[in-house]
Amino acid sequence: MDIRPIDIHDDDLMREFHRIVDAGYHIGREDAPRWTYDEYVGSVRAPDSGERAVHVGAFDGALDGALDGALDGALDGESLV
Repeated sequence: MDIRPIDIHDDDLMREFHRIVDAGYHIGREDAPRWTYDEYVGSVRAPDSGERAVHVGAFDGALDGALDGALDGALDGESLV
């Protein structure tokens, strides 16, 4: 498992990151409001408002190098999914 920061300007990677984060946020809260991909990536890529957010991914190097997990600090503190 390789843990490293996410390149927030990589659209394909951010789509997968959003999918994982969205799924994690809604476990047991399936009817809660959701951020669309465009809303999410817009908030992540917005100019700095004085807050610092670090987005980290867990990549499975042994299999296909795909993103398997995410640490998101953008919306509500840090959430590991």
